Amino acid sequence: MGDQAHMQQRARLVKEQAQEALHKLQKCAPRLVSNDRWNTAALALVVALVSVGLAFTAPVLIPLGGVLFLVAAGVLLAVALLLGISSLYKYVNGTPPPWADQIDAARSN
Repeated sequence: MGDQAHMQQRARLVKEQAQEALHKLQKCAPRLVSNDRWNTAALALVVALVSVGLAFTAPVLIPLGGVLFLVAAGVLLAVALLLGISSLYKYVNGTPPPWADQIDAARSN
């Protein structure tokens, strides 16, 4: 029983110290005027403006994104084709690319 009473007393002491530290911290913290209503109003305004902006720009942005994706895919395909054609041209004209040995080995088997 002595240990339990000692632990309860210790717990009360820790709780009191924590409350005292919190009270000191709250006294030192800068006091702000309650801006909850203004913050809520500002957040609602921002959400409304962003929603309206997205509603008006989505019909433009979605097709624009699709077009940009297709353009990027086309550019990558063109680069891949040019690299392939260039490598084949070099191979046919006697300047073998680095993978030419593998092709020759496969052809001879």
